[in-house]
Amino acid sequence: MKLEIPLKDETLVKVTENSLKHISRSGKCLYETSSVKVGTISLKNDKFEIPMSDGSIVFLNEEWLKHVTAFAVTLYEYNPIEEIISTCKDKEEMINKHFFLMGEKEREAVAKWLETVKPSTLNQQQFIERVEVAVRKINYDYKIATLEPSLDSNGNIIYKEGKKVAIGLSYTQWSKKASLFFSSNEWHSCLATLEEGDMFKAYRIASGLWSIEYVCDDSSADGNYWDSPTSTHNVEFTGAREVGGFKDGVGNSVSIFRDVVSYVVVGGEYIDLGAKVPVAEIKTLIYDSFIVNYRGCGVLVLKRPFN
Repeated sequence: MKLEIPLKDETLVKVTENSLKHISRSGKCLYETSSVKVGTISLKNDKFEIPMSDGSIVFLNEEWLKHVTAFAVTLYEYNPIEEIISTCKDKEEMINKHFFLMGEKEREAVAKWLETVKPSTLNQQQFIERVEVAVRKINYDYKIATLEPSLDSNGNIIYKEGKKVAIGLSYTQWSKKASLFFSSNEWHSCLATLEEGDMFKAYRIASGLWSIEYVCDDSSADGNYWDSPTSTHNVEFTGAREVGGFKDGVGNSVSIFRDVVSYVVVGGEYIDLGAKVPVAEIKTLIYDSFIVNYRGCGVLVLKRPFN
């Protein structure tokens, strides 16, 4: 059952009962047993009284509801007047604007960079070794997302600036949603592999958009990392800042990639220090695909149907 909660600023928060109960079990809001039956949500003393179908009630103030929304605990906020319908044409426009083609020319640039780069730290050496693997494995064109994904009101992936980042999904959900995003005779979507993500990072270094020191050792100079000079110390909306030539949320949310038998979480988020968790850092490997990641979002790619 989904509840729709109108806020004072005319936005609308949609939330499932299970989400509210999950929040309450975490001690983040007051949850009490009551005989109140399911009915209209009321606002009393600046607190929402939200009846549940089991006869209990959740008390939640508007500020906390927005705070929780920012952390995307399966909550999402949207403007009902500007609800996005993700048609095929819409998606093609999103792809043209927010996906970058890693073609033969781009892959050759990475290969040439590998011939001359000399690592000066262990982090750099490890990243270079990963890129060497990527160059050997990737002999095909692919398009990679250059904007953090959002969800429309139907829970489908969209790419549009100024929207809430789609954090708060399980790894299984990311794989499924990624595969459903787009399909045509020429391209199909899926969750990117670690190698595809590494190749794109290396291309940005080879193109002079980043330095290897920034990517591997200390990313605090730019992005939304906690120790970045212009950090907002909060999850920002999609496309809020350009870093390394693109607006893919560096230091805002962690990136989720797929591996052969696991999922890989890479880079840092806004509560991380860029000096401790740089862009290329492998934060963790995930083997339980049903775990929900409240801090990261999947990176999508488009590939030819036979790749």
